[in-house]
Amino acid sequence: MLMVVLFVAMPWASESVFASDLVHTTARLSMARYMLDATTVGNKAMFAGGLGYRVVDIYDASLGDPTDSNAWSTATLSQTAGDLAATTVGNKAMFAGGYLYLLGGYIDGVDIYDADTDSWSTAALSQPRDALAATTVGNKAMFAGGYLGWFKNSDVVDIYDADTDTWSTATLSQARRYLSATAVGNKAMFAGGIGAAGPSSVVDIYDNDTGTWSTATLSQACELLAATTVGDKAMFAAGSSIDIYDAETDTWSLVTLPHARIELSATTVGNIAIFAGGRYSEGWTDVVDIYDADANTWSTTTLLVARGHMAATSVGNKAMFAGGTSMWGEGGQLHDVVDIYTIPGPATIKVAVDIKPGSCPNPLNVKSSGVLPVAVLGSADVNVLDIDPTSIAFSIGDVNVGAIRCGYEDVAAPVSDSNDCNCITDGPDGFLDLTLKFKTQRIVEAIGDVNDGDVLVLTLTGVLFDPMPFETPIEGADCILIRGRHKPINPADINKDGVVNMTDFALMTENWLQSSIVQD
Repeated sequence: MLMVVLFVAMPWASESVFASDLVHTTARLSMARYMLDATTVGNKAMFAGGLGYRVVDIYDASLGDPTDSNAWSTATLSQTAGDLAATTVGNKAMFAGGYLYLLGGYIDGVDIYDADTDSWSTAALSQPRDALAATTVGNKAMFAGGYLGWFKNSDVVDIYDADTDTWSTATLSQARRYLSATAVGNKAMFAGGIGAAGPSSVVDIYDNDTGTWSTATLSQACELLAATTVGDKAMFAAGSSIDIYDAETDTWSLVTLPHARIELSATTVGNIAIFAGGRYSEGWTDVVDIYDADANTWSTTTLLVARGHMAATSVGNKAMFAGGTSMWGEGGQLHDVVDIYTIPGPATIKVAVDIKPGSCPNPLNVKSSGVLPVAVLGSADVNVLDIDPTSIAFSIGDVNVGAIRCGYEDVAAPVSDSNDCNCITDGPDGFLDLTLKFKTQRIVEAIGDVNDGDVLVLTLTGVLFDPMPFETPIEGADCILIRGRHKPINPADINKDGVVNMTDFALMTENWLQSSIVQD
């Protein structure tokens, strides 16, 4: 017996995401500030420092939506730090360097948050500096360039190896500050910045597989680029253009940024790169440009407040842009707003499920101590190899019953209509099926009180092998015909007569009194 599903064309293909699809909400930092930086470790998005500040605002996605203040907490850096750099390697979020605003001077401190132990520690860069750039490739967190003061830039790259818990250094091809960084594939890339002669077009590239460095050149010399990676493409945006490095083809290309500006911020969620805020000739802008890498399309939305120099990161399916400034001449202000864009997840894909392939109807003996065979049926539209078998479960009330074994074999064909309980005994149809085995007694325990002859619909759920955060859910259903009587034992039914009454209470009291007797 099996379920039939009518499939739309190309159900596995992702649909274009446009600005109108995004859900825009806002939250607030504990303090308004700019020149802060952000990174994400596990479920936590962390917004640290800022010119004159040492606070770290932490959003924990496991505690709720970012609009819920209970999902936020704060921590404290070891010292105030503006223009610092943040990145995450493994379970560690790292916040390095910065400028001491009121006291003056540059920082060599690295504050490290360990998400596994929920604890903080510190380390030190080889040089105190601000306006540096950070990214992570493989097991290495890399902190490059920066400003040393007295009109001197740094060419140092401090490298933390998370596997060995050791530090080392390398050298950029050109000393510069206000460069930008991202990683794609096995490469860490440090682009643009301000060198001794002004804005730079240099891109220093570290290959983590070979341990070697090379250089490339941007289409224009620029500092404070917005850098992010989507798929196999590293994107560097400033002015009216975006330089794109394709790691798969090892080639560069140039596209037009829909709204020209500088001092913008960027982050990526899944296949969506988002470029927000910034400054153009007439002031600050609230423009948010959204790029769907799969569909190669652009759309536009807005921030709550026009501003630049925001800290950007993403957690789960949420892109977050925090803080920033709109100061211009004698006007403007610092901001505490966090703009949040929630990217919609894929729609649930319906799949055909066949309980006890070849059987019609599907009897389930409630006394059986064996296994229940089930198949998720492949078709011209469904490749079962795309399904994560470890995610498959029967959802019965509040209980999820997972499979104990899986395999691949062509065992059955879908029926031709959408009634869950329609039934055929057709065998293989030329399409590979995902075969599964479930413990019968776990199913029986989950369904509870049933009588002989009952017909129940069981719903099976799972996900595709999709990159996080966009796991595509799947769902299908089929019917079972109950054979036998099953009535779960009520723990309060002491004498197991099917009725809970004063007799049971008396027996429970007697048992308790006997267990309380202390013998000499």
